Amino acid sequence: MRHLIIFTVLLQFVSFNTYSKKRSERPVAQAYVVMTLDGKVLKSRNGDSVRSIASLSKMMATLVILDEGLLLNKKTMMTDYDWKVAKGGCRTRLKRNKSYTNRDLLHAAILGSDNRAIPALGRSVGLNAQVLTSKMNSKAKNMGLKHTIFKDPTGINPGNVSTAKEIVQILKAAYNNKVLSKIMSTPSYTVKVKGLRSIIYNNTNILTRYRKYGIGAGKTGFNSKAGYCLATIVKEKNKNPIAYVILGSTGLYRRFTDFYIIRRNVRSSLKVVKNSASISKNNVIIQRVKRSKNKNAKLKRTRTAGKKSLKTVKKRKRTAFRSRKTKPSRTASKKY
Repeated sequence: MRHLIIFTVLLQFVSFNTYSKKRSERPVAQAYVVMTLDGKVLKSRNGDSVRSIASLSKMMATLVILDEGLLLNKKTMMTDYDWKVAKGGCRTRLKRNKSYTNRDLLHAAILGSDNRAIPALGRSVGLNAQVLTSKMNSKAKNMGLKHTIFKDPTGINPGNVSTAKEIVQILKAAYNNKVLSKIMSTPSYTVKVKGLRSIIYNNTNILTRYRKYGIGAGKTGFNSKAGYCLATIVKEKNKNPIAYVILGSTGLYRRFTDFYIIRRNVRSSLKVVKNSASISKNNVIIQRVKRSKNKNAKLKRTRTAGKKSLKTVKKRKRTAFRSRKTKPSRTASKKY
């Protein structure tokens, strides 16, 4: 009886683990898309559904700011206005009334997702938060993004919305911008200001810490409505760059787990397609070999038959010649 109870408990434990493992193999994100940069969709779930995008908005904000001719080495002083625009956002390590280079502020905005850095960069090119937001919407319209709307430049406002497929277009534009792509692929950056403690910004996109992914661009985002978001471009060895956009995941690290699962599924499906293509190609080659063998065999049979027929004709000729030679003539057999 005791052994039976132990066996039952172990069986339930194994079945629970198996069930949990199966559950963990599926992404929990509300929407995601995997696309090549030329627009081919490899995998998607709710790729066209409109959702809040949180700090992914900063990609469009920095694109607009760079279009306005941002000088990277120019210094910008942090003011109370920047704190007012970023009200309700996460804490910052930047100091009021202190000056930072625009290069430092770009790294703070992208790597650390610092909300105060965005309005400061906007002021550096003569744009307040309202004008910057308006230019972001205009750029989205020019890019043909029908479902992308911005209410503020930082992503704190849950009214900043887009779709996973349209985020790919923004991500692609950031990837094609040399300044942004270099910053986005940087694992960490140190801000040094005289008289202040150095600030180390570790990229919130932890995939940049692993060389095997070859991250070309990327940004993370979070607010209570958007959930945990990730947009990144992966440049794997001997393969074209692929964009992954994950919206509405359930945890800080769960969005990366979703990325691993989705990437594995995409890679396995691509292998299946490649193998099936090679199999079909091999089948075509086999059919060609068979046809050539059949042709050769037929030709061989024809040649053999031709040789036999030629031998038969020659033999008949020799036989006929001999018979004519040995056959007595009628005149010789006639008796006189």
